[in-house]
Amino acid sequence: ALKRPSVKLNDVQELASVRLVENTRKDLSTLVWAVCGAGKTEIVYEVIYQAILESKTICLAIPRRDVVKELSERFYRDFSGYPISVLHGEEKVLEESNFYIMTTHQLVKYYNYFDIVIIDEVDAFPYSGDECLENGAKTSLKNNGVLTFLSATPSNKIKASVDEVIKIPIRYHRYLLPVPKIKIEKEEVFDFSKKSRFLLEFIQMKLNDKRRILIFVPEVGMCETAVLYFKNILSKDVIVDYVYSEDENRSEKIRKFYNWGIDILITTTILERGVTFDYLDVIIFDAKHINFSKAALIQISGRVGRKNYDNSGDIVFLSDKISGEMKAAIKEINYMNNLAEYRKLARR
Repeated sequence: ALKRPSVKLNDVQELASVRLVENTRKDLSTLVWAVCGAGKTEIVYEVIYQAILESKTICLAIPRRDVVKELSERFYRDFSGYPISVLHGEEKVLEESNFYIMTTHQLVKYYNYFDIVIIDEVDAFPYSGDECLENGAKTSLKNNGVLTFLSATPSNKIKASVDEVIKIPIRYHRYLLPVPKIKIEKEEVFDFSKKSRFLLEFIQMKLNDKRRILIFVPEVGMCETAVLYFKNILSKDVIVDYVYSEDENRSEKIRKFYNWGIDILITTTILERGVTFDYLDVIIFDAKHINFSKAALIQISGRVGRKNYDNSGDIVFLSDKISGEMKAAIKEINYMNNLAEYRKLARR
């Protein structure tokens, strides 16, 4: 028999978990709109546990392969002894089981099959823009099946498509979200033809405080140039490196950064979700760039202050002008903080 997974929920998570179980029993679709670092995965444990007990077929679908791997490890551990089928582009582990974890791409292969489909990070590429995948999620459900979405940055379309939206405006550790600041720089800084005094001083200050820095650039092509640029202006003992999605040494570099072997890591939006580093500050270089959507800016900002012992930090939108997406991202982060204050959830 399956033991109830041992996971500690705070009262905000607990309320959401209870609601989710109720809604699922009533065949109501739900969106859990939770800020980055709220602990949204734990909120679905109870729904999944109940579904398994009731012999329902359930699927947890996530757009990105690396997140599927990471979550399946967690569920193996917390639902110990219960077999789980795991499917993504590189492997298929099919068990005698009612519980599947897979990439959203794999859903297309299942027709009229699941009682419950939970889609995590519903805003993330490739799910958000792809009609075929959206329909895949719907067609994989049985006729009276239930859809649940989890997201930190849901689109208006998703918000409108569900029966209930549950908002979780505070992180599990109860500190408010750090709010990004905008720093305007001259245009020449962004083609690396002019040095930025602000960047230099910011980096030196942070490294003196024994912190580390992620610098997000909008395009892969900028990574190497940026590394050279920073090596030029910083002292020799500062270690700078870059990482992008096709990088063969990607996980090696991320591990090195995690273990303080790299001081400044330059990255594309590949690190916008799913990673946690403490004592971290973030710079978004050329934040007005079209590749930095509101959702991406919010997700990137969500990398900072994720630990209770390190619950804040700097997020700088560095740009030569202010985009609508930059404004919208800051507005939404403030909205969640205000909601948390209003509901008396915040510590301070």
